[in-house]
Amino acid sequence: MDILLKNGKIVDPVTGTEAVLDVLIQGSQIAAVGENLEASANAKVIDASSWVVAPGLVDTHVHFRDPGF
Repeated sequence: MDILLKNGKIVDPVTGTEAVLDVLIQGSQIAAVGENLEASANAKVIDASSWVVAPGLVDTHVHFRDPGF
């Protein structure tokens, strides 16, 4: 199933991108990033206008302990 994220704020420090764009995901890969992208008729379209879309983020202040201690 294709997924189209519409109008999300794209933040990518590697490419220096910080803009409101669409992201098209086909299968498990990002197929396109750009303005006014179109998806197939069976694609799931998600309004991402209130989202920040970024590469995987890692919490650097995490404590790996057994629960309860």
